[in-house]
Amino acid sequence: MGKIKPFLIVVGIAVAIGVVLKKVISLPSSKIRVGTSPKSIVISGKYAYVANSGDNSVSVIDTTNNKLLEKPIVVGSYPEYIAISGNYAYVANYGDATVSVIDTTKNEVIKTIPVGSSPICIAISGKYAYVTNSFDNTVSVIDTTTTKNEVIKTIPVGSVPIYIAISTSGKYAYVTNEVDSTARVIDTTTNEVTSIEVGSGPRFIAISGNYAYVANYGDATVSVIDTTKNEVIKKIPVGSGPIYIAISTSGKYAYVTNSLANTVSVIDTTNLNKNPTKIDVGNYPKYIAISGNGKYAYVANELDSSVSVIDTTTNDVTRIPVGFRPRFIAISGNYAYVANYGGNTVNVIDISGYK
Repeated sequence: MGKIKPFLIVVGIAVAIGVVLKKVISLPSSKIRVGTSPKSIVISGKYAYVANSGDNSVSVIDTTNNKLLEKPIVVGSYPEYIAISGNYAYVANYGDATVSVIDTTKNEVIKTIPVGSSPICIAISGKYAYVTNSFDNTVSVIDTTTTKNEVIKTIPVGSVPIYIAISTSGKYAYVTNEVDSTARVIDTTTNEVTSIEVGSGPRFIAISGNYAYVANYGDATVSVIDTTKNEVIKKIPVGSGPIYIAISTSGKYAYVTNSLANTVSVIDTTNLNKNPTKIDVGNYPKYIAISGNGKYAYVANELDSSVSVIDTTTNDVTRIPVGFRPRFIAISGNYAYVANYGGNTVNVIDISGYK
């Protein structure tokens, strides 16, 4: 990793052409070269684990010094997503229908578990890992106890299951099914499944308190599910192409990235009848992460190689240049880690002045 250098500051108004330039802020940053096409990042203890979809590996960054461990961890084909359970990292390998289990105390794969076709997402609930298998319309349930680490149940769900999230109580797992526009609800005690109609082309799902928020990519809405009744209580119009949702630390706001509108919609979760606030960000916003103190939201704008920083108090926006095609952001302490899918790098940004 090279010497940390500040970004160029560009602030001003282009009077000659009548365009207001967005503020480009200077924060200390470094760039770490990882594997090919890094797609997601998860933090566990002092390590950041980066899923490199293009070369079937996981890069490991020591967050105490922000240096890359020498050897990447070889996993299955096209790793898509990583979830942590205790001392283990579970990697969904989209290309070969497996989950790699990494012992994070040794940073080595201890087991490869066959699951369904094209696994995309993993959610942990207690001793179980739930894996969405997008091409065979199932969820694999893995017993994560060290004596097993094997699939104990395969549950049929809707058409092309994408994301999965666990209710606050742990009683239910909610699965978004992109093609049939439903959320399937798995009772984690009985593994029984019920279906809820949501909007068109549901993608991400986020849970806060007794509510689940579903980003419906196809009809530019967010469906709000009351998880105590498992029914939709509101469908909220947002910008075009909503993909991800992040909930503020207070639980009062849901931030929705609208990929085709280049905006973020802010939903007041205490008043669902209120029209969402619209915030302009960069080109093709995808992932969004909230800082630990809740003061800032960080948005990865894939098509203009930037991160938009939203002040959650004022909704003012500043911009940080990063690597090519940023797709994912993870925050740990004073640093934001940005996976640059097209640049085969991770930007490490010192956000101690922001957080």
